[in-house]
Amino acid sequence: MAGTPHSYPSWLAADERKADRVAVDWFATLASIKFPAEDAQLIDISNLGCRLRIGRIVSVGTFVTVGIPHFTGVPGWIAWAKGGEMGVDFSHAIPKAVIEEIIRRNIKSL
Repeated sequence: MAGTPHSYPSWLAADERKADRVAVDWFATLASIKFPAEDAQLIDISNLGCRLRIGRIVSVGTFVTVGIPHFTGVPGWIAWAKGGEMGVDFSHAIPKAVIEEIIRRNIKSL
């Protein structure tokens, strides 16, 4: 219908993020009950999720833990995966002040 807002189905790859992500380039880890912790590259992060690059294919919907440097493991689900990259939706939002502190700590450590 003309004039009605268009709602993208999830399979159309519309950007559905609800928080702005900050570009980073950090070593991280990704683990699941399906596989032990593996090295990953953290590409961007927000209080609701992150984007990673890892050398394995992980199925959408897999429950994982992202090991964030100078912080802790953050649980979440794989929301999408394409070309060696994947998005993780955190199971609980990280307070924005904590994200700012994580970024500050990781910039200091470079």
